[in-house]
Amino acid sequence: MPDGDVFERKLHGKGWRKAFRAALGKSDFNDLVWLLNNAKDEAIRKGFDCPALDEIGDLVYESLNKPLFDATDFYYQLTLNLDALAISQTAFPGTRLAIEAAKRLYAHLNAEMTPLQRDQVKRKLRQEFTTRILDKEFFSKVREGLMEKSGRNY
Repeated sequence: MPDGDVFERKLHGKGWRKAFRAALGKSDFNDLVWLLNNAKDEAIRKGFDCPALDEIGDLVYESLNKPLFDATDFYYQLTLNLDALAISQTAFPGTRLAIEAAKRLYAHLNAEMTPLQRDQVKRKLRQEFTTRILDKEFFSKVREGLMEKSGRNY
């Protein structure tokens, strides 16, 4: 059995293996992005959906726009609210990924201290959520194989 099959067998779901083979080959970068996007969309349809993504975005936005001199720990409050939401959304595994994305996004935006509109926060949350799905379902499973076979670094 070729070594490439070891890494490819780690991928489950429609489209991920095709993207892996395209990443190993000399295919066009735009084609690879298209394949990964299609595989991500299929993963969302088949179980990584998060119906509460807008609500999570609202929680992040509201936590970022609290008064400056308030003594409340907003990250702690956000974490409590997100965990309560996760408990109510146990049927959707994507919710856990969205919550991890929200915590990471909050930390980044809070450190950046750039004022953003609600729709901008939600857009950034969707981007971070997409990144989480791609990493969980593709890159974390085949990163070593891609680096080894293609001669690329991390």
